[in-house]
Amino acid sequence: MADHVRLKDIAEAANVSVSCVERYLNQSGYVSAEKRGRIEDAIKETGYIPNRTARTLRGQKSKLIGHIRTYAEDNRMFNKLAMELDNQAYQMGYLVIDMVYKQEDGIQELKNKITALLGYQVDAIIFSCCVDTKYTGDIQHILYDFLSRLPIPVIMMERAFDIYSVNKVFVDYKEGSFNATKKLIEAGHKDIAYLGKKTDLPVEKERLQGFLEAMEAENLPVNREKRLILVDDYHIQDGCMGMEKFLETEPYPTAIFTASDIFASAAVRTLTKHKLRIPDDMSIVGYDDTYAEVLTPPISTMRLPFQEMVRNALKIVAENGKNGEKKSGQTIIISPEYIERESVKRIS
Repeated sequence: MADHVRLKDIAEAANVSVSCVERYLNQSGYVSAEKRGRIEDAIKETGYIPNRTARTLRGQKSKLIGHIRTYAEDNRMFNKLAMELDNQAYQMGYLVIDMVYKQEDGIQELKNKITALLGYQVDAIIFSCCVDTKYTGDIQHILYDFLSRLPIPVIMMERAFDIYSVNKVFVDYKEGSFNATKKLIEAGHKDIAYLGKKTDLPVEKERLQGFLEAMEAENLPVNREKRLILVDDYHIQDGCMGMEKFLETEPYPTAIFTASDIFASAAVRTLTKHKLRIPDDMSIVGYDDTYAEVLTPPISTMRLPFQEMVRNALKIVAENGKNGEKKSGQTIIISPEYIERESVKRIS
């Protein structure tokens, strides 16, 4: 029956005008709560299915959003961000076309994915994509070449390249690291180590810089050879190797700030292996709040503002085209939140 249902049938069943039904379906104007309820009941009763393709052909918004995100087997952060985007977009009447980008796919495959999304006439393209530094310049060129002149907004969440026309929604990682380190210092710790990722990308550099600035602000020296370990990637095994280096010589640091919850998980595993207790023998703080709550003990961490990041990205999508202008060049920076749990010991 759904294939033969017309807007007129919905209007008659709901006792409203056809234009009222159109406003409701297209979210293009005011419809009272009482009429929305009647229209929703009529849609359920008739089994009506909106034809998105037809709407796009008529020049209306497709209500589709393209999302290109990083494939990261160990890193739940990108998966949580994708789930939050899908949930909020759906509540706003959008559907997300999710495409996964792997480092080994190369530049041409990324170009193919962008082109495929444009073929669906998406209303926007959102990136939450971690890219190897050797590709950064090429990807900036591709984004500019393919997207800067399009009448749809391009939004980079969590990580962003230096492209003026691209909208950016990301986290103040330096502030987060600074505040997390300050929490350890306020708990009485002075011998604090840092476990992070070795890279020239801004996100990782900002996390490290925040740690160093917090230590410097309190005149606490950092032995870069023994108290600053940078590993190759966000993998448990990399984090474990980094933690082993901290335990090669005594005295051990009294606290470790890890640049991700993956590394916090590695810290828990390594310390348990060496029969060291958290927080009695060593305090731990993580970053991103993806694994921290389920570890034993639950780990204090910096929580990334996934909901707020997505909300701001979708606001850019929804407002695009108002006053005939394309949303471009907007930058939104959001602060992370420190979540205190059971992994930081107060010492004198």
